[in-house]
Amino acid sequence: MHRRRAQVVLLGLLAIVACVPASAETPGLRKQYLLDNVLRRAVRDGRVDYAALKADAELGEYLTAMAGVSLEELRSERSRKAFWINVYNACVLKSIADSYPVAEVKNVPGMFGEQRWTIAGQAYSLDQMLNDVLRAFGDPLVHLALCNGARGAPKLRSRSYTAYDVDRQLDDAAREYLQDETHVKLNKITQRLTVPLLFRLYPQDFEPKGVAAFVSRYFPEKREQVFVANRRLTLEYAYFDWRVNALEKKPEPPAGQKPANAAKPKPGEQPPKGKVWSSRDGVWKDK
Repeated sequence: MHRRRAQVVLLGLLAIVACVPASAETPGLRKQYLLDNVLRRAVRDGRVDYAALKADAELGEYLTAMAGVSLEELRSERSRKAFWINVYNACVLKSIADSYPVAEVKNVPGMFGEQRWTIAGQAYSLDQMLNDVLRAFGDPLVHLALCNGARGAPKLRSRSYTAYDVDRQLDDAAREYLQDETHVKLNKITQRLTVPLLFRLYPQDFEPKGVAAFVSRYFPEKREQVFVANRRLTLEYAYFDWRVNALEKKPEPPAGQKPANAAKPKPGEQPPKGKVWSSRDGVWKDK
Protein backbone atom coordinates (compact mmCIF):
# COMPACT_ATOMS: atom_id res chain seq x y z
CA MET A 1 0.00 0.00 0.00
CA HIS A 2 2.77 2.41 1.04
CA ARG A 3 4.83 1.44 -2.02
CA ARG A 4 1.91 2.15 -4.38
CA ARG A 5 1.29 5.52 -2.72
CA ALA A 6 4.97 6.43 -3.12
CA GLN A 7 4.82 5.46 -6.80
CA VAL A 8 1.78 7.68 -7.33
CA VAL A 9 3.52 10.63 -5.63
CA LEU A 10 6.67 10.09 -7.72
CA LEU A 11 4.69 9.97 -10.97
CA GLY A 12 2.90 13.17 -9.99
CA LEU A 13 6.21 14.97 -9.34
CA LEU A 14 7.62 13.79 -12.65
CA ALA A 15 4.53 15.09 -14.43
CA ILE A 16 4.95 18.50 -12.78
CA VAL A 17 8.64 18.68 -13.73
CA ALA A 18 7.83 17.71 -17.30
CA CYS A 19 5.36 20.59 -17.54
CA VAL A 20 7.86 23.21 -16.30
CA PRO A 21 9.70 24.72 -19.27
CA ALA A 22 13.49 24.63 -19.03
CA SER A 23 15.15 27.99 -18.57
CA ALA A 24 18.37 29.31 -19.98
CA GLU A 25 18.35 26.80 -22.82
CA THR A 26 19.36 29.01 -25.72
CA PRO A 27 22.98 28.75 -26.81
CA GLY A 28 23.44 32.42 -25.95
CA LEU A 29 22.45 32.12 -22.30
CA ARG A 30 24.57 29.01 -21.92
CA LYS A 31 27.61 31.10 -22.85
CA GLN A 32 27.54 33.32 -19.77
CA TYR A 33 30.71 31.55 -18.64
CA LEU A 34 32.61 33.39 -21.39
CA LEU A 35 32.13 36.72 -19.63
CA ASP A 36 33.26 35.21 -16.33
CA ASN A 37 36.41 33.96 -18.05
CA VAL A 38 37.10 37.43 -19.44
CA LEU A 39 36.51 39.20 -16.13
CA ARG A 40 38.64 36.73 -14.21
CA ARG A 41 41.57 37.22 -16.59
CA ALA A 42 41.36 40.97 -17.19
CA VAL A 43 40.06 42.60 -14.00
CA ARG A 44 42.16 43.24 -10.90
CA ASP A 45 40.57 45.24 -8.06
CA GLY A 46 38.41 47.16 -10.51
CA ARG A 47 41.22 47.92 -12.96
CA VAL A 48 41.23 46.34 -16.42
CA ASP A 49 44.08 44.94 -18.51
CA TYR A 50 42.84 46.43 -21.79
CA ALA A 51 46.03 45.50 -23.63
CA ALA A 52 45.29 41.81 -22.98
CA LEU A 53 41.56 42.30 -23.49
CA LYS A 54 42.18 43.68 -26.96
CA ALA A 55 43.28 40.21 -28.07
CA ASP A 56 40.73 38.24 -25.98
CA ALA A 57 38.42 36.51 -28.43
CA GLU A 58 36.00 35.36 -25.72
CA LEU A 59 34.67 38.88 -25.10
CA GLY A 60 33.57 39.18 -28.72
CA GLU A 61 32.21 35.65 -28.63
CA TYR A 62 30.15 36.48 -25.55
CA LEU A 63 28.60 39.56 -27.17
CA THR A 64 27.88 37.62 -30.35
CA ALA A 65 26.07 35.03 -28.25
CA MET A 66 24.04 37.72 -26.47
CA ALA A 67 22.81 38.97 -29.85
CA GLY A 68 20.87 35.74 -30.28
CA VAL A 69 19.36 35.49 -26.80
CA SER A 70 15.59 35.35 -26.43
CA LEU A 71 14.50 37.70 -23.64
CA GLU A 72 11.42 35.55 -23.08
CA GLU A 73 13.65 32.97 -21.45
CA LEU A 74 14.65 35.45 -18.77
CA ARG A 75 11.59 34.68 -16.70
CA SER A 76 12.33 36.59 -13.49
CA GLU A 77 13.10 40.25 -12.96
CA ARG A 78 16.32 39.28 -11.20
CA SER A 79 17.51 37.28 -14.20
CA ARG A 80 16.69 40.15 -16.55
CA LYS A 81 18.43 42.66 -14.29
CA ALA A 82 21.60 40.56 -14.05
CA PHE A 83 21.56 39.96 -17.80
CA TRP A 84 21.41 43.65 -18.73
CA ILE A 85 24.02 44.73 -16.17
CA ASN A 86 26.42 42.13 -17.56
CA VAL A 87 25.72 43.11 -21.16
CA TYR A 88 26.19 46.81 -20.45
CA ASN A 89 29.53 46.27 -18.71
CA ALA A 90 30.71 43.90 -21.44
CA CYS A 91 29.90 46.45 -24.16
CA VAL A 92 31.88 49.08 -22.26
CA LEU A 93 34.87 46.75 -22.06
CA LYS A 94 34.72 45.96 -25.79
CA SER A 95 34.34 49.60 -26.77
CA ILE A 96 37.37 50.73 -24.78
CA ALA A 97 39.47 47.71 -25.72
CA ASP A 98 38.85 48.34 -29.42
CA SER A 99 40.10 51.94 -29.03
CA TYR A 100 42.91 51.22 -26.57
CA PRO A 101 45.30 52.81 -25.80
CA VAL A 102 43.14 55.79 -24.93
CA ALA A 103 43.59 58.15 -21.99
CA GLU A 104 39.99 59.04 -21.13
CA VAL A 105 36.63 57.41 -21.67
CA LYS A 106 35.37 60.62 -23.29
CA ASN A 107 37.98 60.11 -26.02
CA VAL A 108 36.43 56.84 -27.25
CA PRO A 109 34.52 57.87 -30.42
CA GLY A 110 30.73 57.61 -30.08
CA MET A 111 31.01 55.25 -27.12
CA PHE A 112 27.75 56.08 -25.35
CA GLY A 113 25.38 57.45 -27.94
CA GLU A 114 26.50 56.35 -31.40
CA GLN A 115 27.97 52.85 -31.20
CA ARG A 116 25.30 50.16 -31.55
CA TRP A 117 25.31 46.71 -29.97
CA THR A 118 22.93 43.96 -31.06
CA ILE A 119 21.40 42.39 -27.96
CA ALA A 120 18.56 39.88 -28.20
CA GLY A 121 18.09 40.77 -31.86
CA GLN A 122 17.76 44.53 -31.32
CA ALA A 123 20.32 47.33 -31.68
CA TYR A 124 21.06 49.47 -28.62
CA SER A 125 23.51 52.20 -27.73
CA LEU A 126 24.88 52.26 -24.19
CA ASP A 127 22.66 55.27 -23.45
CA GLN A 128 19.60 53.33 -24.63
CA MET A 129 20.50 50.33 -22.50
CA LEU A 130 20.81 52.59 -19.47
CA ASN A 131 17.80 54.83 -19.97
CA ASP A 132 15.32 52.53 -21.71
CA VAL A 133 16.11 49.20 -20.07
CA LEU A 134 18.18 49.36 -16.89
CA ARG A 135 16.56 52.40 -15.30
CA ALA A 136 13.15 50.92 -16.11
CA PHE A 137 13.71 48.29 -13.41
CA GLY A 138 13.15 51.05 -10.86
CA ASP A 139 16.06 49.82 -8.75
CA PRO A 140 18.50 52.67 -7.96
CA LEU A 141 21.18 50.15 -7.01
CA VAL A 142 21.59 49.34 -10.70
CA HIS A 143 23.55 52.58 -11.08
CA LEU A 144 26.16 51.27 -8.65
CA ALA A 145 26.75 48.13 -10.74
CA LEU A 146 27.42 49.87 -14.03
CA CYS A 147 31.01 50.71 -14.86
CA ASN A 148 31.42 53.19 -17.71
CA GLY A 149 35.15 52.49 -17.88
CA ALA A 150 36.27 55.60 -15.97
CA ARG A 151 38.19 55.59 -12.73
CA GLY A 152 35.50 57.70 -11.11
CA ALA A 153 32.80 55.09 -11.81
CA PRO A 154 31.88 52.13 -9.60
CA LYS A 155 34.50 49.40 -9.76
CA LEU A 156 34.06 46.59 -12.23
CA ARG A 157 33.75 43.22 -10.51
CA SER A 158 35.90 40.27 -11.50
CA ARG A 159 32.80 38.08 -11.88
CA SER A 160 29.46 38.56 -13.56
CA TYR A 161 26.11 39.25 -11.90
CA THR A 162 23.84 36.24 -11.43
CA ALA A 163 20.08 35.92 -11.15
CA TYR A 164 20.16 34.05 -7.85
CA ASP A 165 22.54 36.51 -6.15
CA VAL A 166 22.01 39.83 -7.93
CA ASP A 167 20.39 41.61 -4.96
CA ARG A 168 23.30 40.87 -2.65
CA GLN A 169 25.81 41.70 -5.38
CA LEU A 170 24.17 45.07 -5.98
CA ASP A 171 24.19 45.86 -2.27
CA ASP A 172 27.88 44.93 -2.06
CA ALA A 173 28.70 47.13 -5.07
CA ALA A 174 26.87 50.09 -3.53
CA ARG A 175 28.58 49.64 -0.18
CA GLU A 176 32.05 49.50 -1.73
CA TYR A 177 31.50 52.61 -3.84
CA LEU A 178 29.68 54.75 -1.29
CA GLN A 179 32.02 53.96 1.60
CA ASP A 180 34.98 55.24 -0.40
CA GLU A 181 35.86 58.77 0.78
CA THR A 182 37.00 59.58 -2.74
CA HIS A 183 33.31 59.65 -3.67
CA VAL A 184 31.39 60.37 -0.46
CA LYS A 185 32.22 62.76 2.39
CA LEU A 186 30.08 64.12 5.20
CA ASN A 187 31.07 67.46 6.77
CA LYS A 188 29.06 67.85 9.95
CA ILE A 189 30.34 71.36 10.61
CA THR A 190 29.23 72.84 7.28
CA GLN A 191 26.41 70.30 6.96
CA ARG A 192 27.48 69.42 3.44
CA LEU A 193 27.36 65.97 1.90
CA THR A 194 29.63 65.23 -1.06
CA VAL A 195 28.31 62.49 -3.33
CA PRO A 196 29.26 60.99 -6.73
CA LEU A 197 28.30 62.74 -9.95
CA LEU A 198 25.73 60.08 -10.88
CA PHE A 199 23.42 61.45 -8.17
CA ARG A 200 23.40 64.79 -9.95
CA LEU A 201 22.59 63.14 -13.28
CA TYR A 202 19.76 60.87 -12.04
CA PRO A 203 18.35 62.37 -8.80
CA GLN A 204 14.82 61.24 -9.65
CA ASP A 205 15.91 57.59 -9.49
CA PHE A 206 16.54 57.98 -5.73
CA GLU A 207 13.14 59.37 -4.81
CA PRO A 208 11.00 59.49 -2.74
CA LYS A 209 13.52 59.54 0.14
CA GLY A 210 16.18 61.37 -1.83
CA VAL A 211 19.90 61.17 -2.46
CA ALA A 212 21.10 61.95 1.08
CA ALA A 213 18.92 59.25 2.63
CA PHE A 214 20.00 56.70 0.03
CA VAL A 215 23.71 57.39 0.47
CA SER A 216 23.51 57.45 4.28
CA ARG A 217 22.22 53.85 4.30
CA TYR A 218 25.79 52.82 3.52
CA PHE A 219 27.54 54.92 6.17
CA PRO A 220 29.44 52.53 8.45
CA GLU A 221 28.50 54.55 11.56
CA LYS A 222 24.89 54.53 12.74
CA ARG A 223 25.27 57.99 14.27
CA GLU A 224 26.14 59.42 10.87
CA GLN A 225 22.97 57.89 9.42
CA VAL A 226 20.96 59.55 12.20
CA PHE A 227 22.76 62.86 11.58
CA VAL A 228 21.74 62.85 7.91
CA ALA A 229 18.17 61.79 8.70
CA ASN A 230 17.65 64.77 11.02
CA ARG A 231 19.16 67.56 8.95
CA ARG A 232 18.66 69.28 5.64
CA LEU A 233 22.10 68.94 4.08
CA THR A 234 23.60 70.78 1.14
CA LEU A 235 24.67 68.37 -1.59
CA GLU A 236 27.96 68.77 -3.36
CA TYR A 237 29.35 66.57 -6.11
CA ALA A 238 32.72 64.89 -6.11
CA TYR A 239 35.21 65.40 -8.90
CA PHE A 240 34.71 62.68 -11.49
CA ASP A 241 37.88 61.08 -12.82
CA TRP A 242 37.32 60.34 -16.53
CA ARG A 243 40.65 58.57 -16.97
CA VAL A 244 40.28 55.01 -18.27
CA ASN A 245 40.31 52.43 -15.48
CA ALA A 246 43.26 50.66 -17.05
CA LEU A 247 45.48 48.34 -15.06
CA GLU A 248 48.84 49.99 -14.56
CA LYS A 249 51.58 47.42 -14.82
CA LYS A 250 54.79 48.09 -12.93
CA PRO A 251 57.93 47.90 -15.07
CA GLU A 252 60.15 44.88 -14.53
CA PRO A 253 63.41 45.70 -12.68
CA PRO A 254 66.67 45.30 -14.61
CA ALA A 255 68.22 41.83 -14.63
CA GLY A 256 69.94 41.05 -11.34
CA GLN A 257 68.17 43.87 -9.49
CA LYS A 258 65.40 43.36 -7.01
CA PRO A 259 62.39 45.70 -6.82
CA ALA A 260 62.77 48.75 -4.61
CA ASN A 261 60.51 47.22 -1.95
CA ALA A 262 62.32 43.87 -1.93
CA ALA A 263 63.11 42.28 1.42
CA LYS A 264 66.64 42.32 2.75
CA PRO A 265 68.59 39.26 1.56
CA LYS A 266 68.72 36.35 3.97
CA PRO A 267 71.95 35.64 5.88
CA GLY A 268 74.35 33.69 3.67
CA GLU A 269 72.50 34.59 0.45
CA GLN A 270 74.96 35.01 -2.40
CA PRO A 271 74.69 38.34 -4.26
CA PRO A 272 74.29 38.40 -8.04
CA LYS A 273 77.60 38.64 -9.83
CA GLY A 274 79.03 42.16 -9.69
CA LYS A 275 76.31 43.38 -7.32
CA VAL A 276 76.22 44.56 -3.71
CA TRP A 277 73.16 45.01 -1.48
CA SER A 278 72.18 48.61 -0.69
CA SER A 279 70.35 48.77 2.64
CA ARG A 280 69.37 52.38 2.00
CA ASP A 281 67.67 51.71 -1.33
CA GLY A 282 66.65 48.09 -0.72
CA VAL A 283 68.10 46.89 -4.04
CA TRP A 284 71.16 45.16 -5.50
CA LYS A 285 73.52 47.74 -6.99
CA ASP A 286 76.62 47.57 -9.13
CA LYS A 287 79.87 47.40 -7.15
